[in-house]
Amino acid sequence: MRSNRLIAAVILVAATTLPARVHAAPYEPMRNHITLGLGVARHLSDDFEDSGLETGGLGQLSYRYSLNRSWDLCIDGRSLMSGDEITDDTGGFPIEVDVTHDASYFGPGVRWSSGEGSVRPYLQANVFFVTETLRYDFGDISTDADEDGAGFGLMGGADIRLSRLLSLPLEVSYLYGKPENDVSSLGMSVGLTFNFTPLR
Repeated sequence: MRSNRLIAAVILVAATTLPARVHAAPYEPMRNHITLGLGVARHLSDDFEDSGLETGGLGQLSYRYSLNRSWDLCIDGRSLMSGDEITDDTGGFPIEVDVTHDASYFGPGVRWSSGEGSVRPYLQANVFFVTETLRYDFGDISTDADEDGAGFGLMGGADIRLSRLLSLPLEVSYLYGKPENDVSSLGMSVGLTFNFTPLR
């Protein structure tokens, strides 16, 4: 939980201070974009209520290919991981069990961006192949279960130009999937995007 709060604090500080401090970098559209992102997200369904797994860390690795100055094709990999420690004393003595839940999303999408300044708002939509993994670890024994399904994602935010080749996206995301449980979530993240190959 402390790491989630730290990530949330970093995102909040970046969202409120960076746009005012970033000088307008010359806009030069690029063809290829690779983004690494970190954030926090919370499951929205009752399936995770009072489970200790409601909130987790959000990771992102994505690639975008620009068709023109406004439209991009995307391929995204995203993962929402949460964990908790529970105590089971059914057998007469307590056993500590570490529980880890991971909802992974992978699939294509399309993005629309606006403007040519140092801050470019965007909207993005993806369809996803979703994998849900639940893992239990107690001592040297571990067990896990996987379920697969389909889902989608809706994202929006602003890409802040730091230099000719680097930008910083601030994003809010809604992810949906129901492989076994309803893993729908609402999250926010900050990232670093590497932009290369000029768009001609």
